Formats: sequence, structure tokens, C-alpha cells
Amino acid sequence: MGMWVEYPILKLEFSRILPYNVKSDIPKGIEQLYYKLKSLLATTARKYHVDLNAGPLTDLKAKDVIDSLYRKFNLPVIVLVDEYDSVANSAMYQVKNEFFTKAVMKLYNDFFTDLKSAASSIKLVWVTGVNKLGIDALDNDPNNFVDFILL
Repeated sequence: MGMWVEYPILKLEFSRILPYNVKSDIPKGIEQLYYKLKSLLATTARKYHVDLNAGPLTDLKAKDVIDSLYRKFNLPVIVLVDEYDSVANSAMYQVKNEFFTKAVMKLYNDFFTDLKSAASSIKLVWVTGVNKLGIDALDNDPNNFVDFILL
């Protein structure tokens, strides 16, 4: 019987990156989106005691964390993205601001492009959400996603 392997995990809860009071200051809300996502990435790095040497938080990318975890543990990383659609749902159904919605879609595109660039250090990516926002419709064309719809 095989040995249990404990892979490093990058877990990102996108519901935690929702900015507060977006309607009152759209540009600040967009800035908060990126900052909160990068804060979640930094939290994972600290959890695993990974020194990123990436400079300021504003420069941090998922690939930095994933590659650092891969190097530290010599194992591919499991990426869990929970409620990936929560920010887009908020943008489309609550904020209802076209500029903000486009910024959210850019955030998604940037994030999934970044994930794809770290593919050689990733074992599995598991993405959950309640709405089917087409990841495959993003500009980065992530052609290696399999869609499981649970009813």
C-alpha cells in the first residue's frame, strides 16, 4: 500500500476579497480587490514559512507562492479557489457598475493567467462557485480545466 502524501495547498476564498463600500469609491474598490487577493497569497506563504523575496505586497503573484511552495516541499501544489464567482456576482448584481465589472473580469483573467504560468508546479486546481462564469471564456484560454456541474 502506498504512503499518504501531504501536498502543500494554496487555498483562496474569493468571497474574502470583496471590497467594502465599492459603490462610494469604485477605483478604491478595485485597488482593494487586488490588495486582498495578494494578502491571501501572502498568508499562505507565511503559513508554510516560505520566504518569497518578492518585494512589496503589490508585486506578489500566485505563481510566486506556488513556485516557492514547490521548491520548499519538492512537491506540486494543490490550488483551491473557493467561491471564485463571488466577486463577479457582486459586481454584476449589487454594484452594477460597468467599470468595476470590467476590472473584476481583468482580475480573473490576470489570476488565471498567472495560475496557468505556474502549471508545472501544480498538481491540481479545484475551483468552486455557484454560477457558471466561463473560465474558458477568459482571454488566457485555460484549456486544461474540466467542468464538473453538481446539481
